[in-house]
Amino acid sequence: MKKNVVLACLLLFISALEAKLYQSVPLAKATLFTPTNKPWCTSCGMHLGMFYKTNHALKMKDGKTVQLCSLHCLVEKLAQKKIVADLLVVDNTTLKFIPVERAYYVVGSNIKGTMTKNSKFAFGTQEAAQLFLNEHRGRVVRFSEANELAKKDFINDMKMISTKKRKKVFPMGKKIVTKMCDAKKLSALHAHTLLELKFEIKKNEICGKLNEKQLQMASLYLMMKKNGDGVFTSAISVPENAKCPICGMFVAKYPKWAARIVSSKGIFYFDGAKDFFKYYLKSPEGKLSVTDYYTLKGLDANKAFYVVGSNVFGPMGNELIPFETKTQAVQFFKDHKGKRIVTFSKVDAKLVHSLDQ
Repeated sequence: MKKNVVLACLLLFISALEAKLYQSVPLAKATLFTPTNKPWCTSCGMHLGMFYKTNHALKMKDGKTVQLCSLHCLVEKLAQKKIVADLLVVDNTTLKFIPVERAYYVVGSNIKGTMTKNSKFAFGTQEAAQLFLNEHRGRVVRFSEANELAKKDFINDMKMISTKKRKKVFPMGKKIVTKMCDAKKLSALHAHTLLELKFEIKKNEICGKLNEKQLQMASLYLMMKKNGDGVFTSAISVPENAKCPICGMFVAKYPKWAARIVSSKGIFYFDGAKDFFKYYLKSPEGKLSVTDYYTLKGLDANKAFYVVGSNVFGPMGNELIPFETKTQAVQFFKDHKGKRIVTFSKVDAKLVHSLDQ
């Protein structure tokens, strides 16, 4: 009974925090390019209404529009090099989307940012931006500079987000799932993305009537926990006795470097991407996972970007260091004197062999 009271108090506290967000607007006042029953950022899953005043959107060449909660998530999407026709941002005065070229961004204000420590809010006129700045400090820049700042902030923001998830979001999500969710209904879910997972939980009230922040926490925890089908992944879970088949080292001692192959021959764990590729290139099959260097999240090895020749060494010396996005890889490449950035298909035996020279 006492535990339930504590949980209820925590959930009420979360609800109170939601109401204080400067970024929040009722969905009735927001412009949504997504279905109204799926009002979430397509990158991180955050509620678009809750963070509406930092919303951005990409109008694609194929006519589709992708709506995001923040400039941080826009940077991540643009790193995927998809063909974009136009970029839009919410004008904090009118609450309407405008082309980013028309916007004046106030960066570094004392208002808490979305997905970043360095807040960035856009306005349709310089006068409106100046009025906001007078009250909340910061400085006014155009989109090109705000975008460059977001790129520079990206890595440290990802570290901040990862730490917050580990210390606050996942533990709270676990409590919500344990106390409020129907375990049988959860096990029957076959969602393939975070947005699908949130939609099914909310639609079927699998965890009762959660508010948005509770839903996000529970969904992120479930995404981290459910690692069986390779879709919902966080850190690669390594058995304590698992040895790398290439070098014989115990992989669990080096979780930030872990890689895994699930093939017809079994499940194999590696203490770095280099040994992972040594094995894979001789036996190219299976479901392949590597660990993102910054977030420690398990990645589909086929989609990762690898930095070669940096001044950062793994358990077996020179490494191919994996990243989820090219933006992350480029920043690491610059910070740590990398020699090359390669995609999965460009890794061959010659490259792997050169790392041992």
